[in-house]
Amino acid sequence: FQWINPNRYTLNGFKLGTIGNAPIGDCLGPPTRTVDTSISKNFKLTERVRVQFRIDAFNLFNTPQYGNPGSTNIGFSAPNTAGSPEFKDANGNSTTNLANAVSLQNTTASAVAGTVNTLSDRSREFQYSVRFTF
Repeated sequence: FQWINPNRYTLNGFKLGTIGNAPIGDCLGPPTRTVDTSISKNFKLTERVRVQFRIDAFNLFNTPQYGNPGSTNIGFSAPNTAGSPEFKDANGNSTTNLANAVSLQNTTASAVAGTVNTLSDRSREFQYSVRFTF
């Protein structure tokens, strides 16, 4: 369930302190598709008393509802270093001093970034009710 392609995004050359260029809505999760319906029947018991029998159905066709890609699945790592990306200074040289860092290099997306591995708990449900009005 690779919902978002992690190879589409990179932090290589990203300027620290700036906003990325991904468009709004680019990383939306799976859609929600449910059909909710209800049926009711009114009965007249007496002149003043009425009874309503009602059945409500939620997710009538039992369509699976997948969860969104979790924030723990999104990440970047460096392929050739000890697990941290390489920081560059203004001249393009590697630096370990984060105060001088202006961009990132040597990052790759995590292999599990953008995966959906959960279902929401919205399975088919029925609800019955009786209502007395007097």
